[in-house]
Amino acid sequence: MKQQFIYSTLLMLALTGCGKKQAQTTETETTTETSTTESSAPTENKGESSTVNAPLSEEGLKAAESQLVKGSPTVFFFFADWCPACRAFKPTVEEVEAKFPDIKVLRMNVDEQKNLVKALKVSSIPTLFLFDKDGKFVESTNGGLSSEKLTEEFKKISSNTGSGSTTTTETKPEEPKADETKTTKTTTTTETVNPATGKPEVKTTEVKKTEKKK
Repeated sequence: MKQQFIYSTLLMLALTGCGKKQAQTTETETTTETSTTESSAPTENKGESSTVNAPLSEEGLKAAESQLVKGSPTVFFFFADWCPACRAFKPTVEEVEAKFPDIKVLRMNVDEQKNLVKALKVSSIPTLFLFDKDGKFVESTNGGLSSEKLTEEFKKISSNTGSGSTTTTETKPEEPKADETKTTKTTTTTETVNPATGKPEVKTTEVKKTEKKK
């Protein structure tokens, strides 16, 4: 009888110990999972800005398509209210945005757009994703940019420049000469964006046409 009592006591202690160990294991796993989730959130970019031309993943493209403005160049501006660098960059975005009325800038709060942040693998903020009017991804930028640099980035997707050039034609008639002929001079100015440097280039061409005076 005494041996049976001792056996029962040892069995209860063993079962109780396993229960405690299992509870400790579960608590450790839960803590690890929470830490992993928190570490995946975007962080503030306090360093220098950079440009990324790597293509988006299939998941990222599908997620972006649902947000793009059809027929218009679109920019995703990822930010957070708690991010000082984002607040400092915001006036620059608004300034350059006003110069390109054809470009739609969508402000994406990373705390509210977690699925899109995950799909596009946004790791730091402020971050911009640039798409042309056909919805094709052009590039992304990390960190705050100067007004000049951001203007150059917007020019790459702006519909106002079409294929990257604008043409202005001015025609001025010249005074008739003694031989009763009239000469018309046509000046054509073409502004293009050099795809290699991203900088605008201006070319001027003059054409003269002589006609007999009627």
